[in-house]
Parts: sequence; C-alpha cells; structure tokens
Amino acid sequence: GKGGSSKVFLAQDSLNNKWALKAIRKDKGILQEAAAAMLVREHELLQKLSDHPNIIKSYKVNLDGTVQAGEDTESVMYNVLEYAKHGALSNFIRYTGGVEESISRLFALQICNALKYIPDSDHAHMDIKLENILLDEYFNVKVADLGASFSTSETGGFIDRKRGTLLYMAPEVANFKQGQKYDAKAADIYSLGITLFVLITGEFPTPQEI
Repeated sequence: GKGGSSKVFLAQDSLNNKWALKAIRKDKGILQEAAAAMLVREHELLQKLSDHPNIIKSYKVNLDGTVQAGEDTESVMYNVLEYAKHGALSNFIRYTGGVEESISRLFALQICNALKYIPDSDHAHMDIKLENILLDEYFNVKVADLGASFSTSETGGFIDRKRGTLLYMAPEVANFKQGQKYDAKAADIYSLGITLFVLITGEFPTPQEI
C-alpha cells in the first residue's frame, strides 16, 4: 500500500509469520530526522494503545534497517506492524459499493469503540477515513495509520495546523488559515461521520446532506 508519506510492504519471516512493514517514502523528500520522528511517534502511541483489540499493533521500530536489491544496499527506516489480511475497508467499497446496514453495524461499533479509546489516551487520530480502517483475517476492524495523530494533553484539545484528508475534513479544517486553531477531537468526530456515511452508501455526502 501507499499513502501520503509512507509505503507499506508485506513481509514474511523465517517462521512464515507475516508482518506489515511501514517505511517513509523517499520520493516525498522528508528529512531523515523528521522521518525518524514520525515513525517513533506512531510506534510509541500504538504501543500505548496496544490493549485495544480494534487498533493495529506496532511491534518494533527500526531506524537503521537495510534492504538489498541485487548488488545494491540501501538504508531504510520502518515500523513492524500487525498484518491485517483483508486490507482496507475502502477496497470493499470500491468493488462492491456500500455495505448493507446489518453488517455495517458491527464495523461501526468496532470503529467507534477504537476511536473512543484514542482520545481517552489524550490523542486525536487526525486522519480517520476508510483507507485507514483495516480488517484482520476474521474481518474485525483494525484502526491504523496514526502517523498524523496529535497529542491533546497540553493544548486543551486544540490544534494549530491542518491535518487529514480533504474529502473527510471538517469545514474548519478544510478552510483552515494560518494563526487559527480548531478542536482536534471534534474534527475526528466529523471525519468519523463521513467514514460511516460512505461505508453504508458507497458515496460521499453532498453539501446538502451534510
């Protein structure tokens, strides 16, 4: 998979266990120090949230890894994450349309359960969307990609920078201007609403529906 700042690879160890390796994309020109900080921050937060069954687990961060392709060896930084066998919920929507309501209820319950646990730990996710809702081998939800997450403990819950994905952004985030602040947890709730709407209907809401 590939996101705004990272690529995710499927890896298999010598015991045939499968893992997801999340590496920062070099084509984005992210400085080494910033890339390392992003990986460490996400790993530490996922470790803190590891008790929740519907949040993806991070097992290790390696800032000194190497990858060999032919005779070339390159450095690579990555997180070792839990492997979600059935991928993102967005893939289901893309191929089948909206998920019927009886099934959506279970997904919605697990998503909301996980997303309540994150602010209870003084953080906001800041990029809630179907692409970041994964499914394990039993089709249980695994909320993933906390690379854009924000610690709310020292700011009263307010954030002074734009984060997230445009189609899921609350209006105050989409229209954010330098010097402004907005409630990070409220922005997450808005993104959650859009996520559940698309899950059921297979389409994004129109301005009139919002």
